Amino acid sequence: MLRRDKTPTGVALRERVSFEKPVSAPNGRGGTYASWAPVFTAPAGFRYLRGSEAVVQGRLAGRNTVVVTVRRSTASQAVSPEWRLTDQETGTLYNIR
Repeated sequence: MLRRDKTPTGVALRERVSFEKPVSAPNGRGGTYASWAPVFTAPAGFRYLRGSEAVVQGRLAGRNTVVVTVRRSTASQAVSPEWRLTDQETGTLYNIR
């Protein structure tokens, strides 16, 4: 939607995403292993930005930046950079920055 002055008023939230946080679970031998626990699921909108390439260990590694928009809630305000995001439709994992 656009207002008369052509500024966006909202993003279409057509996708469904799941937010997951890291957890430690005992492995039964006195140690722990890292796992991911789903926290909440929300409708989201994706906006793909320009990609970039970086040289990592002598190889080109492509990176795509995606801006994900979700509605503001108490659950979404608790999200931190340690968490990750999963697209429910495709199963694609995203780091949160």
